[in-house]
Amino acid sequence: IKAYLGLKIKVMGQKQYPDGPNPEFEVTIEKEGATEYGLDVDRQDLKNLQILKVVDGAFKKYNESADSSVQIIKSDFIIAANDQTGNDEMLKQFKESKVNLQVVRALDTAVLIEKDQNTKAHGLIFPQKMMNDVLVVMDIGPGYIKEYNDKCENESDKILMFDRIVSVKGEVGKAANLKKLLEKATGKFQLGIQRPCPEDAATK
Repeated sequence: IKAYLGLKIKVMGQKQYPDGPNPEFEVTIEKEGATEYGLDVDRQDLKNLQILKVVDGAFKKYNESADSSVQIIKSDFIIAANDQTGNDEMLKQFKESKVNLQVVRALDTAVLIEKDQNTKAHGLIFPQKMMNDVLVVMDIGPGYIKEYNDKCENESDKILMFDRIVSVKGEVGKAANLKKLLEKATGKFQLGIQRPCPEDAATK
């Protein structure tokens, strides 16, 4: 089961509804008087940096005057910094006095999974050292999740590598607790998923 709520408004005389805000954008920030950039990030998937918190620093100052469509917020994904990709290389860029970021908004979705008492394990591989309030999918091995994926007609309906599981059966919590909930789950249950928003999401 999936549910989406979108609202588009057009004024008198407009033939088409306007597109929503682009889920991907660039920002360039200089430290200037700030001693820190002020971003707390999750780097577990080794590919993207996900923003956990914006604290005092250059980005908080930027947000104060930026339009809401390009503000840096919790759950955003940083996919490149100064044209560098990969967590280690991107993190190095924050040692510079100026950083250009490619940012993608997070998409929250959900999948309905069914597991009976005799079904094999889920088959998901998580980081060896799990952190924060998400389970990061590093790989998908044999198990009922792969079987679910194989039945999906659309790629967007699948559980994908680098997805972040943020809830199990409607419950949230630390990564270790989410993993326990997943391993004990039987019957039909829902997984809350967070991933970088597809580019075409704003036009749908």
